[in-house]
Amino acid sequence: MPVAADDPLTSVAGTYQAWARLEAHGRSAAYESLAEAVARDATIAGFVASLPPEKRQPNLLFASLPALAQLPEPLALIEVGASAGLTLLFDRYSYDYGGHRIAGSDPRAPTVHCQPHGPVPLPRRRRTACHRSYSGFGARA
Repeated sequence: MPVAADDPLTSVAGTYQAWARLEAHGRSAAYESLAEAVARDATIAGFVASLPPEKRQPNLLFASLPALAQLPEPLALIEVGASAGLTLLFDRYSYDYGGHRIAGSDPRAPTVHCQPHGPVPLPRRRRTACHRSYSGFGARA
């Protein structure tokens, strides 16, 4: 559902806003909120716009975020293209696990809301990345 625009930043913002409204609305408040936040955040939208068009999809970005909270530290993240590099910014986001809130490093970044069910471990603090790297078919040298 890419939104056609002459400016890649406008196209990304429009695509994420449309995805929030047409795909996530009524199905996932967390993904709706994240997609709207990407559409509003010029830094993140600009990064997404710098990628090849086939790597800009919202579903690729959002699919891997929850798993990051369970990894032991220190983290070394390597982006191989599946999520447009935005999973490298996970420590900017805040997380709310049914009232158990973990604040991210950027108060303007979105909050990921989820409702844990059953005996699941909840993170006690915000994770930080010790190294970030992007590599993939569309990586720029």
